[in-house]
Amino acid sequence: MNVEINFLLMKKLYTLLFILAIGGIQYANAQFSISVPLLEEFTGTWCGWCADGALRAEDVRNTYPGANVISIHAGSSSEPMLIPDGGTVAGFYTSSYPSGVVNRDGDAIGRTQWKTAVGNKLQGAASVTISFDSLDYNSATRQLTVRLKANFTGPVAGDIRFNLFIAEDNVTGGSTYNQANYDNTTAGHPLNGAGNPIVGFVHQQVLRAMLGGAWGNAGTIPSSVNFGGVYYETFTTTLDAGWDENEIFLVGVTAMYNGNTTADRKILNSESMDLITATGIEEGIGSQAKFISVYPNPVNNTTKVAFSLEKDQNIKVEVLNALGQHINTLAEGYMNSGAHTIIWDAQVPNGVYLVKITAGDQSMTKKVLVSK
Repeated sequence: MNVEINFLLMKKLYTLLFILAIGGIQYANAQFSISVPLLEEFTGTWCGWCADGALRAEDVRNTYPGANVISIHAGSSSEPMLIPDGGTVAGFYTSSYPSGVVNRDGDAIGRTQWKTAVGNKLQGAASVTISFDSLDYNSATRQLTVRLKANFTGPVAGDIRFNLFIAEDNVTGGSTYNQANYDNTTAGHPLNGAGNPIVGFVHQQVLRAMLGGAWGNAGTIPSSVNFGGVYYETFTTTLDAGWDENEIFLVGVTAMYNGNTTADRKILNSESMDLITATGIEEGIGSQAKFISVYPNPVNNTTKVAFSLEKDQNIKVEVLNALGQHINTLAEGYMNSGAHTIIWDAQVPNGVYLVKITAGDQSMTKKVLVSK
């Protein structure tokens, strides 16, 4: 299957394809950029405290769905999920595991600080909006082509670079993928009694590739950018046969590369997109809900939230802010199978919000930009 989505034509295609690619929100006339922080967790199967780190990274991801999280496996040459670029980034920031960086803003911090650091970044603004301008994926050849767009909403000077990360959820493997667990005997800990190592541990948001290398591609964006500057970068790769395309997500970033200290290589902003959602072949949350679409998006006043249920069931549709806090309930109760549409009167301040649908014990969220 060869599916091509041009986000400049999204409004015309939306009602026909039911494709939501909110990660590629376009708003060239916006006067601000919403901060979408990226937590890079440095971890390894060999690291006994990294099992707890994995739980904390997932907690960040679930608490702040408006942020991005990837796990960089490094620290040992025998680490089964080690990639050279990931090892380069991890080695630049730390020799301590688990640890992490939020927007690569300074030295690595410990796992107990991740949640606060991400929350603080979410409450700020950025100087650039990074978005997915177009995406083409051929599931037969597994070739992926992505064009990223950087829309600057403030002046920036320095060596500014694009990068595109590929990550995979729900990764398991043989015995080398078992996770060391020093909390196996920690009373009251969620991993108490899980084993050391934890056999068959399921690894989340595993970094698979950095298409611009560890530090991004140079030369596309000039060294001095003013308000309103728009730049593009195209990345092409073939997904490894061992990666599950249904679990792949992409993270696009713009980052600085100004020197050799940890303060010189900050990520300016990020955005993410599920590969399957982007190509319109999403199966939904455990076949409970087939899809969610929000149109128009960005939202100026009112918007339609459309979804389809596989079976009759109780559902809840709500709006959250970028911190994951409840804003409004759009619908709640028993609904029949089939297509449904709800109107949201978005009487909220400008910013990024999430429409969340819960069906049974599973849920799905989609990003929405309110820009009036």
